[in-house]
Amino acid sequence: MAKPESPEQASKPALRYPLVWLVFGIPAATVVAGIFTIWIAVTSADRPIPEHYEKRGLAVSLPENAPNKTPATH
Repeated sequence: MAKPESPEQASKPALRYPLVWLVFGIPAATVVAGIFTIWIAVTSADRPIPEHYEKRGLAVSLPENAPNKTPATH
């Protein structure tokens, strides 16, 4: 037969156990991180690349014969 628990152990609230914080804390932190990620994605949209740019491999640059619309610096 099992020993009966002492009154101190029997009345201990659930939030006093570290495992409870892991069970509820990790999913709660994941939800907060997901909401933050969605907020970043919605508020900072990608800018489209202008039509006169061309892609060479992984680099995106102006073609050599494209008009230069940037002001010249002297």
